[in-house]
Amino acid sequence: MILLEAQGGQRIVGLIVGLGSLSPMKIEGVKSALPILGLQWQMVAAEAKSGVSDQPFGVETLLGAANRALGVARLLPQVTLSLGIENGLFQSEEGQWEDIGIVVAYIPKRGSLHMVETKPCFVPTEAVQEVRQTGGTIGKVLQYQGRVSRHDDPHRDLLGISRSELIKEAVSQLLLSLLEVVEK
Repeated sequence: MILLEAQGGQRIVGLIVGLGSLSPMKIEGVKSALPILGLQWQMVAAEAKSGVSDQPFGVETLLGAANRALGVARLLPQVTLSLGIENGLFQSEEGQWEDIGIVVAYIPKRGSLHMVETKPCFVPTEAVQEVRQTGGTIGKVLQYQGRVSRHDDPHRDLLGISRSELIKEAVSQLLLSLLEVVEK
């Protein structure tokens, strides 16, 4: 299944952004970030495999995001910019566990990859231990434990900001940095 969105509901030629996921949270976050460019755009979403576990840890998260960005570029060769987003668990130097989203942008014409992280969402160590034991995701474990209401958006309960808003902030930051790279 492929989802096509155009600014203002029109089919236009211009920036074509491919998203390597059909997740409603990711689609909403990316769609709300694209207007920051001030350009006409189209967004195409397709399921691109991350190639990592359901709950990645550390560098595996970056690999999953990169695989999605590269995968959607292969699936949809018309894109001018492809995005891959993957959330994973990282342990800080202080030993605290954080859920961080990694956003990778791939520019096919240049063959270049660019990355940004979302704000971290701190998660309880006990929940991470259960993830390691059961193989579940942090969201599902936190929902099972009664700590969050939605497994696909634990950030809303833990941070007071939705996952799609975190994605919007990160994608906006990444797009603005790409504009700076192009303008230099």
